[in-house]
This record gives sequence, C-alpha cells and structure tokens, in this order.
Amino acid sequence: MPEITKLMKKRSSIIKNIFVVAMLIGGVGALVNLWISYREFDRPGIEYYAKGMQDMNSHHILLALSDWRQGIKQDPNSWQCYEQMGLFYQKTLHYSTSTKYLLTATKLHPNDVGLQLELVTSAQKAGRVDIAESAAKKAASLAPKNIKVLKAYALIEQEMHNRGEAILLMHRALKLAPTDSSILLALVNEEMNNMQMSAAEKDLMPYLNANPKDGEACYMMAVIYNQKAQTPQNVNTAMRYAIKAGKASPNDIRPYILVGQILVNTNHYRKALKVFQSGFHIDPQSSGILNGLRICYAHLKDTSDQQKVAKYFDKVLSWQNEASELKLRLGSNPGDWKLGLKLADTEDKLGKFSKAILYYKLMIIQNPKNQVARKAFSAFYLAHGQKRLAKLALQPGYVPLIDPSQE
Repeated sequence: MPEITKLMKKRSSIIKNIFVVAMLIGGVGALVNLWISYREFDRPGIEYYAKGMQDMNSHHILLALSDWRQGIKQDPNSWQCYEQMGLFYQKTLHYSTSTKYLLTATKLHPNDVGLQLELVTSAQKAGRVDIAESAAKKAASLAPKNIKVLKAYALIEQEMHNRGEAILLMHRALKLAPTDSSILLALVNEEMNNMQMSAAEKDLMPYLNANPKDGEACYMMAVIYNQKAQTPQNVNTAMRYAIKAGKASPNDIRPYILVGQILVNTNHYRKALKVFQSGFHIDPQSSGILNGLRICYAHLKDTSDQQKVAKYFDKVLSWQNEASELKLRLGSNPGDWKLGLKLADTEDKLGKFSKAILYYKLMIIQNPKNQVARKAFSAFYLAHGQKRLAKLALQPGYVPLIDPSQE
C-alpha cells in the first residue's frame, strides 16, 4: 500500500494543517471530524496493517503475519489487522480460524459490506452457516440492491434448505440484473433442486433460445426433460440437449454421464458403453462413469472387464473416502503436516492436480523449514514433468503463494 506509506510519512504535516483546514471548511464541527479521522489514521493498528501489506506485496508472508499479530496486540480495537489475518487463513483454507478473525473485524467495523461478505465465505466453508447467514443478512440490510450480496445470501439460504427464501432472493437479484446469466442459472438450479421443474423450464427456455450454445443451460434442460415422463419425444429431447451440452463443454463429464444413463435406460448398452468409455478418458475417477461402465459390462456379459472396472472403482472409492476423512482431520488440526502431505498425495491419485498442489503449498507456507514437505512437493512436480518447479520447491527461501482459483 504505497499510498498509506506516503501518508504515514506526512503525518506531522497533517497535524500542523488540520486546524487551518477545519476553519476553512466549517469550524468546530469540522475540526472534531478531522480530529477523529486523524486519530483513526494515527493509531498503531494502522501502522502495523500498512507494514504487513508491504511485506505481503513483497512475498514476505511470515513477516506480514507477524506485523498483523503485533497490530492486534498493540491495538486490539483496530479492525484492519483482524481482517488481513482472516483473509490469510481463508486463502490457506483454515476457515474456522479465518471466521474467528473476520467475526471480530465485523464487530469492530460492522457497516462494511465487503467485510461482511468475507465473513460469509469463511463461515460457510467452516460449516458455521449460522454466522454466515447473520453476516449475509447484515450485508443485505446495508446494500439491498447489491447483486453480489443477494447472490451470497441466496446461496446461504439454499444451503440451509430454505429454498423458498433462496428462490425469492434470486428473483430479486434477477430483477436488478435481468441479463446476468449466472443469477438466472442459479435460480433455475435451485428450482430444479426444489423439484419445481415446470418453473425451471419456464425460466430457462427464453435464455436457452437466445443462447443455444450455452453448455450449462443445455445440460440443465437435458436434466429437466430427463425428469419428465419417459416418452420417446421427451427422451429424444433430453438426449439432444445433453449432446449439445457435451459439444459446448467437451471437458464437462456430466453430459457423458447423462447420455450414458439415457442409453442404459433405453437398453442401448453398447452405445452407452462407448459414451462411458469416452467419458473415462476425460475423468477416469468419475463415480458416474465407472458405475456406468460396470452396468454396461454386466449387461453385455463381459465378466472380465466388469471385474476390472469393479476393482478399480473400489480403489477410487477408497481414495475418495480417504480424502474426505483427511480433510476433516486436517480441518481440526491444520498444523499436522503429515496429514497435509498424505491428503496432497491422495488428491494426486484422484487426478486432482490443482488440489494436490494447493495442499503441498499449504504445508510449506505453515512450516517453510520442513524439508520433508519440500522434498515431497519437489517429487510431485518431477513426477508431472515440471523440473523447474521441482527445483524451485527445494529452495530454502521459497514460500509459495496461493492461487485464488485453487480454493
């Protein structure tokens, strides 16, 4: 924050000029307001906040954390350092710790919409939907026409199974931004979850007619028609939309699963097998694809391949269960680097490359001197043919940053 640093260097001139400015713009009342602003700026929490931001921008992560902790210690009523600590732990997936810091920040600075939304994110991912809902309500009261706020609030209500309220909030958001496709698709998805298929179709069709190559919209319409009575017309329409979704989004595994399921339901097992085999090349760990292959091989009396798929499916399910268990354990004990490395390895086995990288990075960020973690991260990069990054991971001074897209 260069601007903050520059202002801090000029504090002496600010105090000298404050009385002159006050007289020029309105006397005693203005003087009081300017004095309050100056005192807010001059407090030690702001100094440590600014220093921490400089260190973070220079990739000195541990120094930044030390600055913000000192800011909280020296000035416990200044909210900025709490916010930055909360955001750091949010980025490193320690959502419970993040929630604690951000909750304190919002209590000290309750009328900041952005800060409330940060708390919504961490609290929701920490499983504290009660805190998330309260923060979302507060944000909505502060900014009742803010699209981002309404969407966040709707998602919280959706998670709490208050689907009627979620749908109302999405309709409010859509009235404010009728061309926002993300709101429309979220609304349709919630209507589908609430089994309001007629409403979902009615809301989706005009958009789909105007955007026939939107893969997500095509997939949703395919699901809607697949839920209808299985007449030849409905089945063909569902198939047509699912195929269009697959062409629009060739790396999305869901259209392959849906097309395969439709073919299985209509007893076209050989055609279904080809679809599931194509999907397997995209995501060999997909439960929907593996289950489809198993069903097809069983109906086609291919015992050998059925057994191979079943054995591999069991292995994938064990990896998935292991990953879920490790995430829970790591959430309770985020400093356990052995758990973190095991989780990274399991995600790698599941083909979740970016997730594996994320957990390796988190273990190094938490303990930059841990040579076991560095060597494991380096070996991971080598196994994926990234020699430069493998070498970088071993450097003692290297502390990786978290890519927001990996969260």
